[in-house]
Amino acid sequence: MKAQFQRIRQAVTSKQSVTSVLAGIAAVAGSFAAAGLTEAFAFTPVSSFVVHNTPAVIINTTLDVFGAYGQLINMSFTLFVTVALFTVATAIALELGRHSVGHAPATAVFVWLFAFALTGAPLLSLGSAIPAALVVVLAYRPWQDELSLHEGRRWPDRDRRQVLQTSFGVVGFAGAAYLAGSLRSPAEDLPGLDEFADEDVSGADELLAEAEMKSFDLPGSPDLVSEIGNFYTIDIASVPPTIDADDWTLEVSGEVNSAETFSYDELRGMNSEHRFSTLRCVGEDLNDREMDNGVWTGVQASEISERTGATGDYVAMHADDGFWNVITREAFEQSFIVYGMNGKVLPREHGHPVRVIVPGHWGEVNVKWLTEIEFLDENIDGYWEERGWDGTGEVSAVAKLWTVEKTADGVLLGGQAYDGHDGVDRVEISTDGGETWEEAEITEPLSVGDGWRQWRYELTEQGEHEVVIRMIDRDGNVQDSERTSSRPDGARGWVTDTINVE
Repeated sequence: MKAQFQRIRQAVTSKQSVTSVLAGIAAVAGSFAAAGLTEAFAFTPVSSFVVHNTPAVIINTTLDVFGAYGQLINMSFTLFVTVALFTVATAIALELGRHSVGHAPATAVFVWLFAFALTGAPLLSLGSAIPAALVVVLAYRPWQDELSLHEGRRWPDRDRRQVLQTSFGVVGFAGAAYLAGSLRSPAEDLPGLDEFADEDVSGADELLAEAEMKSFDLPGSPDLVSEIGNFYTIDIASVPPTIDADDWTLEVSGEVNSAETFSYDELRGMNSEHRFSTLRCVGEDLNDREMDNGVWTGVQASEISERTGATGDYVAMHADDGFWNVITREAFEQSFIVYGMNGKVLPREHGHPVRVIVPGHWGEVNVKWLTEIEFLDENIDGYWEERGWDGTGEVSAVAKLWTVEKTADGVLLGGQAYDGHDGVDRVEISTDGGETWEEAEITEPLSVGDGWRQWRYELTEQGEHEVVIRMIDRDGNVQDSERTSSRPDGARGWVTDTINVE
């Protein structure tokens, strides 16, 4: 047993094994440097495979344990898998190279073929092949004479020294590759709709001005319209798809009188509207921050139904990244097919060129990178429903406590309240654990759509307080008090916190 363990240890720590790992790291770093955060980055197809083939029990356990960090855990695991794959590819190449063309040429060819098979990008795949081959050259140093007496050291000692020096080079290269890849990634500087699509954005500008005028200044909380860069994003795709609007089409199929395909220009040629709408993630915990509000520009989905003569009672919406969701036709025809956000072109991370906004429904329903709308006679499970969730219905009411700020007289409390179609009428606060209630100050309702409202309350009485927040909708219904977890159909309950006023 001891001898077996010794052989395994020697194999794992051998020059060939360590070199393979270093070359695998360099190959992935080089791919990022060449392609940036795009589909041509070798990580992207591996991520897609992992996402679509990971068992639901593992996905849900990761979300339950790590919550909002689940996506980061998935990306870290996928990065590890990608490096491991290139490590194996290099190890095979090194073994083949011993008997044929040599270590470095075999590595270059084999890693290039592997990267090309993953990404389908022949030129950018050189970004993986060249660094991997250079690592092998530095580790094996074919220009040195193994039998020379000038080395002055035994072979194993020289071996370790060369690999150690190579590892330092790989670390430096990985840092430089990160910077280069960041520059290669699609830019965040978004053009206005009027610049990119010759769109009249005066309506969007009016809504943005309205929101700015009505917003409270709450430290730690967004205004009534969330900034694009701070708007939450949660997707099955670790790398957002890069889609050229000129090449994009929307296919409408299924139970329709006439299947049609719409281009980006044809969609923008329809009657456009601007409206507020809030998105809340079905997977967030009760007081988490996966909820934001924006101004969206697009066309009514009902126009798609009318033009194609749709007859199905359900609608499946398909995304470029393989995600899909199914809602009722009634909900779909209250939705919007959007291509603008906050007066700008819809950002890549939020679904460029086109996505769906389904007012008053959970975030997962609002499909990004929309490519196909399919009308169905019967309901089927969507992507997350197949994995044990049920987030296709209307969003649950919630009042968030996001601002806890000391003031000269006490503590300022505040946050956001949202209730989908029913709308927020008022927010109430209890400072004694729910025994008595007072009405908080609340922003004026936004004019169009289903946007949230802000609330604030200054707590001045000294001592420790058990604060409870709840909201009441426009029909007089008080939000559910009992706290539930997010799975399977969204977190509910009153947000509570212990606040001390000194």
